[in-house]
Amino acid sequence: MEKNKGIAFKGKAWNYAGIFLLFLAVSFLLNWSLLIGENLMKYDIWDAEYPSQVLMSEAIANHTLPLWNPLMRYGTPAYAVLGTPVWYFITLILAWFGYTPTTVAFSYAIHIAIGGFGMFLLAGQELSENGQKSSGKQWAGFLVGLLYCCSGVFIGNAQHIMIIISAAWIPYVFLFVRSYLEKKQVVFALAAGFCAAQLLMGGYPEMFMDLFLFLVPYTLYFSYSKDQTVIKNLFTAFKKFILVCIFTVLACKLRSNGMPVPLLRNGYSIFNGTKYR
Repeated sequence: MEKNKGIAFKGKAWNYAGIFLLFLAVSFLLNWSLLIGENLMKYDIWDAEYPSQVLMSEAIANHTLPLWNPLMRYGTPAYAVLGTPVWYFITLILAWFGYTPTTVAFSYAIHIAIGGFGMFLLAGQELSENGQKSSGKQWAGFLVGLLYCCSGVFIGNAQHIMIIISAAWIPYVFLFVRSYLEKKQVVFALAAGFCAAQLLMGGYPEMFMDLFLFLVPYTLYFSYSKDQTVIKNLFTAFKKFILVCIFTVLACKLRSNGMPVPLLRNGYSIFNGTKYR
């Protein structure tokens, strides 16, 4: 029995890996002109994002951590600027190889695939709840994921990589939060916290705050039980929501060794324009 379960798990993992590669192939096909350098992105990606990433690459190439940016904003801790993905793991990996226009295009394309695959999983979760057959569920989920990663959020914000990063990881947060609420396994809360941390570490700050505002009613809805009183339902939802928040903070701290503290102190700028301390 255990052997059969292991074989089934491996088969499912390979199936999902193939679907992700399919999303990646679609993304590369749609953005081939960017990837081969025939076309370039425009506007904010070059004057707001690219300089910071080049400085990160230079720091890493010189075997130093990208902690202080002496050339922008009259000198500032790079990690303290909201919306600068310094400790975001994909950014760090790409910075290790060096940032070029091709690197920027690759980052954009891979996040389109990540977002599409996440929406595929989220749609599959919803269809499973409705008793859809496996084959039909996968085709419907793939179509939903394709529509999501080809939507205006991704296509119309190519210059805003932070928005792309946020949109790519949001489906995973909802996916794992719902799995945690329904299956009551802490591993799903950990996964939700990890994915939510990607929005804080590499995404757009306002979208991170909006995500958690949506998670409040989302958590209440999927944790509601007819066998409990209203007060007990609220208390249960609150406990589970706080646990996801705690894991989000822990994921950030473990990744950056406490560096987001100045960023969190600057959190007021989320609600007050683009000011920095």
